[in-house]
Amino acid sequence: MPPFPGQTPETPKAALGRSQFRALLEKAIGGLPPELRLVFTLREAEGMTIQAIAEDLRLSPVTMKTRLFRARRQLRRTQERHIINGGFERLFPFVGARCTRMADRVIDALRRRR
Repeated sequence: MPPFPGQTPETPKAALGRSQFRALLEKAIGGLPPELRLVFTLREAEGMTIQAIAEDLRLSPVTMKTRLFRARRQLRRTQERHIINGGFERLFPFVGARCTRMADRVIDALRRRR
């Protein structure tokens, strides 16, 4: 089947990078404490609203927002450790100065967001 106009098939390197990043993310989510993992999964994977999660778990919406914030913060920190401490080069082996500069800008932006 021909690809949709304007779309190019995914390269093997891109597919590998996506697979490796997905594995890192799944491991990070699995490492969350159960109360944070549950809220994160219900919100991000199932698409439930904060209100619906709060009602189902019989907790306040403020508690749900706090847990979701903490889960996201912990995931961000975990991913940054893997990306900034050498994992980035293994996942996305860029070639060329332009790609390196772009990657450096992204990593700098992640560091500033802490």
